[in-house]
Amino acid sequence: SKATVSVLNWFTVLNIFLTTRDQMESREALRGLLSTEAVVKVLGAGRTPRPAGDVPHTYDDKFALVEMMTEGAATATVAALEVLGLPPARLAALAKQHRADRRRVTLSFSATETCEFTKKTTEAAEGDGVERTSTGVLGRAVGKLLNRYDVWHWRHGVDWELRTHCGADPEEGAESVAKRSGSLTLSTRDEEMPRPARAVKATLAMDLTWLLQRLPDADGAPLVFRVDRTARQCRTPRRNPDVDGAVAFFKEACQFAEAWGRYLDQFCDGEELDRARAVRAFVPVHGLLEGGARSAGLALASSSPPPSAGDEDGRLFSASDCAALALEQRRSLGAAQAACAEEGRWADASDPGVFTRVEGTAVVVARHIADIAATFLSGAAYIEERLYHQLAAAIGQTVSAADFRAYMDYHCRRLFTEAFRPRPFAYNIGRAGRDPEGVLALETAPGAPLRTLTHALPPAPVRFAIDAATEVCFTGARFVHAYIGQRFSTEALETLAVAAEARQFSGYVVLLGHMGEDELFLPKHAVVVRDKATLKVPLHLKEIPSAKEFRRAVASMSEEQRQFASAYRAMQLEATLFAICVVQIRPQLEAVLRLPCDALAKELELSQAALALFDKFSTPSSVLAATDDTLAVEERVAQVRRNVDRITAHIKKKGGTVLPERSPKSVESEIRRRNDRARLSFYLGSVSAEIEDEDCEDESRCLDSDVEGSEGGSDASGIEEAPEDDAEEACGVCAIPARLEERFLKHTGEDTLRPVVIKAAEDGWCLGSAPLDLDKQRKEKDAAFSLLTALTRSGALPLAEAELHVLVASSHCFDKSVVDTVVQDNVDPIVSVERSVLLAASTVLDVPVPQLLCPTQVDRVLAASPQLVL
Repeated sequence: SKATVSVLNWFTVLNIFLTTRDQMESREALRGLLSTEAVVKVLGAGRTPRPAGDVPHTYDDKFALVEMMTEGAATATVAALEVLGLPPARLAALAKQHRADRRRVTLSFSATETCEFTKKTTEAAEGDGVERTSTGVLGRAVGKLLNRYDVWHWRHGVDWELRTHCGADPEEGAESVAKRSGSLTLSTRDEEMPRPARAVKATLAMDLTWLLQRLPDADGAPLVFRVDRTARQCRTPRRNPDVDGAVAFFKEACQFAEAWGRYLDQFCDGEELDRARAVRAFVPVHGLLEGGARSAGLALASSSPPPSAGDEDGRLFSASDCAALALEQRRSLGAAQAACAEEGRWADASDPGVFTRVEGTAVVVARHIADIAATFLSGAAYIEERLYHQLAAAIGQTVSAADFRAYMDYHCRRLFTEAFRPRPFAYNIGRAGRDPEGVLALETAPGAPLRTLTHALPPAPVRFAIDAATEVCFTGARFVHAYIGQRFSTEALETLAVAAEARQFSGYVVLLGHMGEDELFLPKHAVVVRDKATLKVPLHLKEIPSAKEFRRAVASMSEEQRQFASAYRAMQLEATLFAICVVQIRPQLEAVLRLPCDALAKELELSQAALALFDKFSTPSSVLAATDDTLAVEERVAQVRRNVDRITAHIKKKGGTVLPERSPKSVESEIRRRNDRARLSFYLGSVSAEIEDEDCEDESRCLDSDVEGSEGGSDASGIEEAPEDDAEEACGVCAIPARLEERFLKHTGEDTLRPVVIKAAEDGWCLGSAPLDLDKQRKEKDAAFSLLTALTRSGALPLAEAELHVLVASSHCFDKSVVDTVVQDNVDPIVSVERSVLLAASTVLDVPVPQLLCPTQVDRVLAASPQLVL
């Protein structure tokens, strides 16, 4: 049928858990599994067996089918072992012994080869074609020259034995099943021995314990196999401890039988090997259901017998059908034995040769055991393959990790109420009510903004150090973002990048780092983004062990070792608080120049000139700032313009230049910048002296105001002591990773959710169209910190407009792909990830889980994950 052909095409790719069978034999096993002709011959022409994929059936029918195939394969193996010399009575005795002492029972095959010298002869052969002429009484004779040489003859003996033993010692309680000794003659033209004098050439073993455990206690009772569907480890019809044991047994049996057969094959010629392969027995293992069912049918429960043959609605083969198939296998095995004993096929067992009827029968039975095992393994794979096929047919595609992430975005939009839904990480940078200076975003690989659970915190002082002597403070907006990623199998985590873009005549400073204790921001990188420049910084994401994995790892450590591991993990958890700080340049420039808000909104040339003096020449703000706060805005701006023009003119007079625009791609600009810095001390001293002479009174007022600002910095900046509840909130930001771990461990007990350390990657940076290597990154950081030092008067002036974004990320890890997780583990990854997202949202937002959910989702979520409300 068409479905059968599609299964065969799929099976050429699947390995069916075999390592020694080649692709042709595996395809043969699947064809035998789904072959209906042989089964119809046994059961009768009125039956309509069809592959399970072509017959409508239930999920329980898959359990019943794998049980039926396992019973058939085990019963067939017992019959094959009987032909080898292990009758049911002996197997029952071994099973009884195993139940008594719990030792494993092994069927082993060993072969020892010997080689000994027998005789030396001299033989003659025609030479190289040179004729020899001789003359005698009878006349002249012509003949070819004969070459004589010595021949050494060796007896190559082969002794093999098949036997059983219990326990680890192969000699303790060993009982022979079959054995034989034979020899053949080897000839060489030198005296070197062609084979070792004595060597063990084959030592094979097959564990019979699983088979013996399934044998019935009563004589004559049928072998029964059932899957315990109530077991916690029972996932699917294929993935459960019972079937896993059967798969392991038949995989080992297949390898054992094939290796044994290959060893004996080497002692027969091609014609004898063809005769051995021509003798095949019926394999009573199949993946068929009754195709004549007219209704849904009855599933085979683990405690109920198979449906009777007369049940028209039954899709499963009855007990009598299975018995008929087993009887046909025994009949065909007997016919195979008779064929092996036919006169003229192989030598009699009394023959001293190596390959006789005994070896021929062993090869036929070994191949039959391998066929049984391969067919069963094909059947187990076929049942699982049907689940893959049905899942793909239901969805219309194979779901990838990217598809699943897209679904979770959709799922979260339906799961949360409007106030708590994950939102795109994309923010306009600028003052409220004004045009934005630019955009800051966290992007995924396709360029779409990352969706995060966002919590806006009340303003509180945040500090960060520019250098060892300068610390800056700001009280802008603070946001905490939580992100739960998903990683399947060996795939990498989702790729993230910081994207920043400034508008024309605008600019801001982007600082990247992480949060430390006491609300201390620890910047690692800094870049000034201005004048339509775009910044792309790829992020490096690294998982660290989950809380459960960490506890399991340190459980057996010493106290000192545990303390070391805990201290290092505390540092790792702190690094999971990835932070982005954005400082607007224009508001801070107005503050440091003692200008009111928006005074420089239309003074573009003045702003760029002043920034150039700060950026390139580290000009003190006191020589540029307005000196009288009582003047009108226009007059104060004009005063700043005069100061800027005066400083610029003086620098040009001394041979320097001031460029309001700086291109990161221009090498000449970088060279001029270094030269300007080298001449800084000379210029700065001359400029300060000249201004003091020209406008001493204004300068004195400016310096007085600077002193007042530095002495009363807190009052001037408007920063007050944070209330106690704000202080607790501030401490909570740094405690979020530990709180997340505690809640994940308490409510899930899983080790699949791992914290993620995020930091900026070393390469892949791009500012505009120019890449930034490590050296350029350091230069950008130095330039940004130099500008911040000037704009804050070395930390004396707080940052006027800054905002902080803290990202806490975790990764929900699955050992397999999306489809394998659903089909093989019978796990719905949506529910698992949903539980993790809700726990993260509840922890970060500090809101109980039921309040986060849409009303239509509450009952479903609490029924699936009741631990979320504990």
